[in-house]
Amino acid sequence: MTDLISVIVAELVRLVPNIGSADQIAPDAQLSNDLGVTSMQMVLLVTTLCRRLDVPMTAFDEAELAAMTSIRGIVERFEPQLQGRAA
Repeated sequence: MTDLISVIVAELVRLVPNIGSADQIAPDAQLSNDLGVTSMQMVLLVTTLCRRLDVPMTAFDEAELAAMTSIRGIVERFEPQLQGRAA
């Protein structure tokens, strides 16, 4: 697992009750359909990641936020913002 994926999974385990352990969460799993992540939990996840990774929320437009449907989708949106920095 990459560092960014590990950070996302750790936050999911912390925010979402009954999601299971980190090693049970596949990067391509659909957050809502497969893992049961609610829209409020998604808001908390993205907000927490932005704070933790020092990425402004304004770095993402509505389409990018809507595309964050899986861990991999989140990674694909955050990675360009982290270019040249450690996650």
